[in-house]
Amino acid sequence: MKIGFFDSCLEWIPHLETDLELMDLHLSQNDEVFWFNCHSDISFCQPNPYHKKGKCRSCIKRKNKGLSLLNGKVTELSWKDIQTASQIEFPIVHSINDLKSCTTLNFDIGVATASSLVSVIRDSNPDLVKYETLWKNIFLSSYNTYKNVSSAIVEHQLDRVYTFNGRFAPERAVLRACQATGTDCYIHERGNNKNHYMVYENSLPHNRKAFRERMEAAWNNPAVTQEEKLKISHSFFEDRIKGKEQFWVSFVNDQTSGLLPEKWDENKTNIAIFTSSEDELSSISDEWKNTVYDSQIAGIKKILEDAPPEFNFYLRIHPNLIGVNNIETKQLVELNYPNLVIIPPSSKVNTYSLIKQANKVVVFSSTVGVEATYLGTPCILAGISYYRGMDAAYDANSHEELIELLKKELPPKNKENALKYGYVLKTFGTRYQNYEAINLYLGKYKKQYVVGSLLFNYYLRFFSYFGMLSPMKRKIKKFRPYLGLKSN
Repeated sequence: MKIGFFDSCLEWIPHLETDLELMDLHLSQNDEVFWFNCHSDISFCQPNPYHKKGKCRSCIKRKNKGLSLLNGKVTELSWKDIQTASQIEFPIVHSINDLKSCTTLNFDIGVATASSLVSVIRDSNPDLVKYETLWKNIFLSSYNTYKNVSSAIVEHQLDRVYTFNGRFAPERAVLRACQATGTDCYIHERGNNKNHYMVYENSLPHNRKAFRERMEAAWNNPAVTQEEKLKISHSFFEDRIKGKEQFWVSFVNDQTSGLLPEKWDENKTNIAIFTSSEDELSSISDEWKNTVYDSQIAGIKKILEDAPPEFNFYLRIHPNLIGVNNIETKQLVELNYPNLVIIPPSSKVNTYSLIKQANKVVVFSSTVGVEATYLGTPCILAGISYYRGMDAAYDANSHEELIELLKKELPPKNKENALKYGYVLKTFGTRYQNYEAINLYLGKYKKQYVVGSLLFNYYLRFFSYFGMLSPMKRKIKKFRPYLGLKSN
C-alpha cells in the first residue's frame, strides 16, 4: 500500500509522535510511506497562525528529527503549486455565517476557515474586518493544501492519507481532498489518556453517529465482562471528580472540594448552568448546530427571563475560558439578574459539589451533563452533545420545553447510559508502542525528545534525569512554542 501523511500541527506534542508511530507501523508492513512536506510553504497553521519564521524553523527541525528515528525510508513530497494572495479571488463576506457558506471545488473551505479562525482568536463571532488578514491567510492555506494534496494523491496513487484532527483548515482540506479522489482518510487524535492515540476511519472525530456506534460496540463487546465494564466506567467518573488527568487536563484541580457559592441558599430551588467553550463547536458541521437557541448567551438570557423568579441560578463559566476576553465572555460576566450568581472561570467553587447540591443542572454541550446523571442530579440538555438522544439527560427540543422541564419535579435519568458513555471515554484508542508520554504535552519517541532545539533537548534531559519535570512544567509556558507545546 501507498500511505501518505499530512500534519500541519507538528509543534503540538504528541501529534508528530503519533504520525511517527503510524509511519513505523506501515513501514514494518512494507508499505510505501509519503510525507507531505512543508518548509514554511503554507501561510497558516494552527500552532503558528501568524507564520512566524522562527516557529517554522523549529517545526522543520522537529519534523526532521522525528523522521530520522523511523525504521525505514519516507518519501517527502514537495508543494508544487503554491498560489499567493494575489492569485486567488477571496469571497466578499460580512459575517462568520457568510464565510461558512463559501465553497470551492466542492470543498467547504469557508467552514474550514471559520473553524481555524475562531480557535485562534477564541471568539465564535469574530470581526472579519479586524481579522481580515488572518482569515484570508487561513483561506489561502486551506486552498493550497486542498490543491496540492489532491494532485499528490493522484500522481502517487496513494491508497490512504493520515492527518490530524480534521477540524482545522489545512487538515479539513486533506479530508476533503481524499473524499474528492475516493481515497481513504484516517484522522488521528488523542486517545483515552496520554498513553493512547485514536484513529478515525473516513470520519471526523466529532461525528456523533460514529461515536454512538463505537460506544455501543464497546459496551456490547463480549470479550469484557459486564462487571469489568462497570468498574472501568465508574473509574472514569470518579477519576474526573478527583481531578485526575485523563484524555485532557482536569479543570477541577485548582478548585476547593465542597466549596459552594457564597450566596447558596439550600431552601431555594437551585439551578446550576454550565457553559461550554462555544468557539470549539461553532464550525464543525451542521450536526453540531444548536436548534434550540441561536447561541449559548442567547439561551441563558431567555432561560433567566422566563424561568420562575423564585428559582436561584448559578452560572458556572467554563474554566477553559480563563484569560479569554471576547464578546461571549464579556456578555456572560455582564449578565445582571437578581436571582443569578455568576461563578467566574477562575473561581475555586467546586464543579462537582455544585452538581451534587443543585436541584437541576442545565448544560449546552458539556460532559458535565452525563456527570450530573452519574451523580444523581437531573440534567437538562439545551444544545448538542455526543450524548444527545442517548436518554442520558433530558433533551430539550425547544425553549418552552426547557422551561417546563425546569418547573417539573424530575427524577434523575437512569445511570446506565451515562455509564456507557464513561466506558467508551475510558477505553478508546490504541496504546503507543514507541512513544513514552511524560504528561499530556511532553514525551519521548524511542527514548528521545523530538524537539526543534538542541538546547532544549539537553535542558529536558537534565530535568528528566533529576526527576524535576513536574516543577519545571509550571515554568515552561513561555518556551512552549519552541518545544512543540500548546500555548494555552
